[in-house]
Amino acid sequence: QYIRHPIYTGLIIFYLSRPIITVGSALFSVLFIGYILMAVHFHEEARVVRQLGNEYVAYMERVPRYLPKIGCMKFKKD
Repeated sequence: QYIRHPIYTGLIIFYLSRPIITVGSALFSVLFIGYILMAVHFHEEARVVRQLGNEYVAYMERVPRYLPKIGCMKFKKD
């Protein structure tokens, strides 16, 4: 309800916040994050739009892809 791809967001945060970064791990992180961004944009969301149609397009307009909109989250009181 807050973001469309929470697992991918977690992976991106994980690879950006590694405590020890070598040249090899930095290169891997950049390539992996680039792969995630391109795969979601060009493959995954296009496939889901073909499967679900306008319902998913409306969901895409309502919910951001990776980062929640600050200030628009409403917390429910118990």
